[in-house]
This record gives sequence, C-alpha cells and structure tokens, in this order.
Amino acid sequence: MKYYPFAFWLFFLCIGIFASNQYAFNVNILWGLIISAILILLVLLFLKRKTLFSIFSCVFCIVLGALSFENYNRNILSEIAPIENSIMKIDIAEVLKPSDKYFKYKTKIIEVTVQEDSVLKNQNLLLYIPKKFQENFTGQELWLRGSVSEIESPKNPHQFNYKEYMLRGRVGVQMFSDSVLMVENPNGSLNYKLSVFKSNFKKQLKEKGFSESSRIFIQALALGDRMDMDTEWRQKLSVAGVSHLFAISGLHVVIIYELLFLILYPILFLKHGRNLRIILSLILIWGYAWFVGATPSVVRSAFMLSFYSVGFLMQRHNNLFHTLAFTAFVLLLINPNNLFDVGFQLSYSAVFFIVWYAKLLKPLKPKLKGIKSKIYDILLLTTSVQLGVLPIIIFYFHQFSWLFLFGNLIFLPLAMLLVVLSFITLLLIATGFWCDLFTNVINLFFGIFNAILNLSAYSDIFVVKNIHWNRVQILVWFVGFIFLPFLILRFSFRKLSYLISLVVIFELSGFYDLYQSKQKQQFIIFNQYKESVIAYRNGLDLHVFTTQKDKANLENYTINPFVTQEEIRNVKYFDFNEDFSRKEFNKTKNLIAFKNKLLVINPQKEELPKEINYILGSKGKFNQDLKLKENQLLILDASNYKSLAEKLQKEKPLYYTQQKGSFIIE
Repeated sequence: MKYYPFAFWLFFLCIGIFASNQYAFNVNILWGLIISAILILLVLLFLKRKTLFSIFSCVFCIVLGALSFENYNRNILSEIAPIENSIMKIDIAEVLKPSDKYFKYKTKIIEVTVQEDSVLKNQNLLLYIPKKFQENFTGQELWLRGSVSEIESPKNPHQFNYKEYMLRGRVGVQMFSDSVLMVENPNGSLNYKLSVFKSNFKKQLKEKGFSESSRIFIQALALGDRMDMDTEWRQKLSVAGVSHLFAISGLHVVIIYELLFLILYPILFLKHGRNLRIILSLILIWGYAWFVGATPSVVRSAFMLSFYSVGFLMQRHNNLFHTLAFTAFVLLLINPNNLFDVGFQLSYSAVFFIVWYAKLLKPLKPKLKGIKSKIYDILLLTTSVQLGVLPIIIFYFHQFSWLFLFGNLIFLPLAMLLVVLSFITLLLIATGFWCDLFTNVINLFFGIFNAILNLSAYSDIFVVKNIHWNRVQILVWFVGFIFLPFLILRFSFRKLSYLISLVVIFELSGFYDLYQSKQKQQFIIFNQYKESVIAYRNGLDLHVFTTQKDKANLENYTINPFVTQEEIRNVKYFDFNEDFSRKEFNKTKNLIAFKNKLLVINPQKEELPKEINYILGSKGKFNQDLKLKENQLLILDASNYKSLAEKLQKEKPLYYTQQKGSFIIE
C-alpha cells in the first residue's frame, strides 16, 4: 500500500466487479455498505490507524466495484417474448459492421406506438435493416416497423456468445426491420457529421482509384474503421503477428502525439510555449480519440498521456505504475464492463509488461549505440508484450504466431510511415488538394507493405492453432512471467525452485484437462442452419456427419470452437447418410446405436418399436403424423422450418435445436 496504493485498490475494485458479474447484489444494500465504509474510513483517518485504514479501503473498493457494475448494468432488457410488427422511433448510436444482407446499428429506442411495447422505451437495440434501404448514420432518428426479439444465445457448445458480448454494451434486444417509415437528419449533430464524413471519405477512396489493400489500411489507420477487413485479412494480420498495428491503440496515439509535438514546435517561441504546446497537443489527442470512436485502448492512452502530462506541467515526478493503475481505476468506475473487454485487457496488460520489463531489466541492457540500441529495445519490448499478453490471446483466439518478432521488427517502423501517409491522405482528400500521382504513390507504399505481409503471413509453420489453456494455466503463466525478471536479475536456486513449481502446476493442469477429454464419449446433434450435422466423439477423436457441402462455415463457427475447447486431436468428415461403426457407436443410413440408446433418422412409419429412444427429423423428410410412445422424443434440427417445429410442438414431445441448442447424449 505504501508504494502502489492504486494497484491494490484497482485489484480489489476488479474483485468487486467480478463478484457482481457472478452474483446479483441489491443496490440499496451496496449503497448502505458504501456509506458505512466511508464513515469508518474517515474515523480511521482521524485516529491515524493506517493498517485498519488500508484494510477498509480495500473493502470499500470491493463494494464500490460491485455497486458500479450493478448501476451500469441494471434495467437492461435481455429476455422478451417476440413482438411482431412493432412500430418505434430509434436514435442511431453506432454504425456496426454490416452482414451480407443487413446494415447493422446500435440504437436507442426513443418512442413506441403501442402501449404494450412500452417496456422497450429507452432500451438499447441491435437493429438490422435490409441493404435494399439506404445506409444510415450515427445521430439519425428513424421511424421503423419490424420484429423485436431478444438476442439469441449460442446454440452449439463453446460457440462465441454474441448475446453476452452485446449485453456488455448494454444491448439485450434486437429488431429486424422490414420498413423504414421516416428518417430525420440532425444536421447540427457533430456525431452525425463525423459519420457522414467517414462514409464519404471511404467512397472517395474508391473513386480515386485506391487499391483494396490501400483502402483497408487507410480506413483502419486514419479512421479506426476495420469494417472492410474480412476474415481472410484478419487472419493474415494475426498470422504475421501484427494485428495490433491496425487496431487503433496506444501505439497510434503516441505516433500522433509525437507528430503534433513536431507540428506545434513554433509555439515554443511564445511565452509559456512549452506548456501551451502540451495543452494543445492533449486537446487534439482527445479530439482524435473521439474521431476514431473512443475505443478503450485509445481512451486509455489519451487518459494516460493527459495524466502524465499534467504531472509534468505541475513539475511532479510521475510513476508509470501509478498512472496505469489510476487510469484503469477511473475507466472501470465509468464503465465496469471494460474489465471483460478483450481490447481493454490486452491494452493494459501490454503497457504493464512494457513498463515492468523495461524498468526491471534496464540494468542488464548492453552498451549499444544507434540502430543496434533501437533494435534491442524493439526486441525487448515486443517479446515482453507478446509473451505477457499470450494467455489473453490464447484464451480468446486460441492461436499464437511465432512471427511476432520478425513482424514487429520489420512492420513497426513501416507502420509509423503508413500512419503518417494515411493521415496525409485524409487531410488532402478532406481539403480537396489531390492529384492522381498521390494515388499511385500511396498504392505503391501500401502495395509493398501488403506484399511483405503476404510473404510472412502464409507460412503456417510459424502458427500454432487450436490451443486450449484453462484458467489455472492462464493464472500460472501471468504469475511466472511477472516473477521471471527477479530470477534473471538475481539468480538463486530458491527462486528457480519457485519457477519450476509453477511450470509443474501448469503442466499438471493441462494433463488433467487432457485426461478428462480422453474419457468422454458423446453423440451430438448440432444446430446448423438449413443443414443437418451430427457427430460421434470418442475421447480425442471427432467423427462428423453432415449434409453440408461447403464445410468452411461449419468448421469455423461450429466445429472448431468445440474442437479447441474439448481438446479434440482428430476430426474426420463423412456424408450424412454414410455407414459407420466404432466401438460403442454404430450408424447406418437411418439408424444409430450409441451405447444403450437407439436413434432413427427420418422414419416413414407412423409407429416405431418401443426400443427406439430418439427420432431425428432432418429437412422435414420424416412422417409428420408420427405417434410417439412415452419413452420416445422427437428431435428437430435447424434444417427444419420454424413453423413446422411450432406446429409439432403442440402435438408431441419435441426438442428443437433452434430453440434449445444442440442435443447431446453423454
């Protein structure tokens, strides 16, 4: 507490947020605890009881974290019966990445026309508008008609939970609009003007002949817009280990800050010029943060720069750990859901490990000059950051690229140049000073960068995929990596034994997970839209039977998440009607025997033997007048129409995967 109080307070604030995320607390009780804790702290401060003050300050932070989470997330509507033909007025808060068929927006409901729909008023809404209607912008108000429902939870094991992701942004309901009745443009709104400007800028990039790679990079670096980056582009950047260079982050804020310092150099000749230059640079940096969408990493960087610069102006020494902890504390108080945001976690972890390793290993830096010193600094920074954030990357993305050293050494200097070129392009197009020569020059630079990126990105030997670490392994890695510099600086066998113990715990935890996976046997009916997909899992082997011809979407969104989390080692695909036999699983075209259970596929008879336990209906090709016995259950997968499921649900026991998720027999 003596040296890093904010680090301790931040830690206990996070505990309070985590606790409130897991368990619902009464807000009134939390307010009572907050007031009581404040009174106790004041008494302890007056009595100068430092130890008790420290203890109660931590308790206060736990309660404060829980209270901030409850206040921020209360009154969010996440469960609602579907509403057809609802008419409402909405305000567009954010333009999201469109899908193939729809524009997507994060909006707020201003008015509803039907009294029964009043529960929706002032709720945030995920809005889908067909692309046959015109594009809309932030700040516009629209009258719409459409169907409202809650955002669906994932229907297959270990799939990305889009509902939870949207709830972190306080959005729990969605609307598919079939008619845009009226559009109101708020011409005085800065957000609206900015949204229109960005859209027009993207159109001008196309009109002026910029290549696809140039447009994608310029939009990412100058606008903070990665909407046009498809899966292939994101994978390419990830494999090369340079995704962070094209997600607006602290690196870009620092580059812009340095550029502003250079541009504002003449101000130094004025009275109080040094302070004035810092203040103007900070104002412009916050303007830039707003311009690119105020992402957590940009706000964190702008906040840290502001805090550090204010200390400099007041001629006070700033401790970077204090600055880091203080900014995280404040941002989590403002939005406690930031704690669960991958960008926030990566941003703060990266900066922490930069400062941690740079500070502790500074005495070991060899005496180098010029370019050698710069290369050494980049390698140390890159290695410490990448290995420090490795658990977060594996937890969310389940892969790791060893090209990060090469990628950052080559691409980091280039990225600085590309950021400058992107902003020059932005300024020239915005002011109308443009000629075709600029287009050719910009295309040349970005083309060279893309060519180098392609050479490095398609080397699969450097990429480790489908990695699964459990929470124990993630925690052990963080502890070990934080502890490692102390062993390097002052070696002792005692410290080495601690590190070896952590390695043993890490390995044993992984082996235990693997052992559990080997014991599992499962039969799974996945929920795959318009197709039928079933699978037999025997330990580390998965056998998939599908009617789907194009397996790319099936693998990426359904099978691979299951394979990664369940530590499957071998996956084989078969035609849905193919015969198959392994140990306790036997399949013919229409009959499956799994241990002591029998399942028939698309039966044509009205009655089935009582030995049959389950009936799978695929693509509506079964006898819909089927009469079920007491021990029998009809299962419909997502290859069947919803109307058919609703009809049969009234007549017989039914499990519909589109409603309840995949069906699993252990």
